[in-house]
Amino acid sequence: MKRLEVETRTILLALTGSRLYRVHNENSDYDYKGICIPTLPYFLGTQNFEQLDDFSDPNCLYPSLTDTDSNIYNIKKFCHLATLNNPNILELLWIDRSEYLIQTRFGESLIEIRDAFLSQKVFYSYSGYAHAQIKKVQTHRKWLLRYKEDPDFFSLPPNPKDYGLDENPLRKEQLNAFLEFFYILIKDASQ
Repeated sequence: MKRLEVETRTILLALTGSRLYRVHNENSDYDYKGICIPTLPYFLGTQNFEQLDDFSDPNCLYPSLTDTDSNIYNIKKFCHLATLNNPNILELLWIDRSEYLIQTRFGESLIEIRDAFLSQKVFYSYSGYAHAQIKKVQTHRKWLLRYKEDPDFFSLPPNPKDYGLDENPLRKEQLNAFLEFFYILIKDASQ
């Protein structure tokens, strides 16, 4: 679907990311997330459309979205990701009502049933996300502390041992086993 068509059929759209939570600075980008109800061929699956993430087309309703880091999801994909309790997706349904740039009656209906998307999986989704963020902070902290001790450290190429990684790359059979496992995961998730 083309940008204009997606924007015309958008039922929810909000500013997200650092600007939503007011932790941005002057260099922060603008992130928008939304949901649209596609035309019948796309909704029924005779044509494919999962999300719009390219906002470079100048033929549009909302020029402020041009060249931003934004996604407008097909409602089917959005609901699928919401039932998986994806934190980045669920966020859109819990934004303060005054923060929505677009909120149609269909979007409002989706917000009203937002609790139906939640399951016990939400605990694992959010705790896993939080754990990953903590690990990222810890790694970054180690990196910063290393700079205080040895400023020349940053002029050298990274050493895998400094990050607790094995210096030797995977052998060919290990890499093939990983790729096969990854393929099975993707195949199972797409069915």
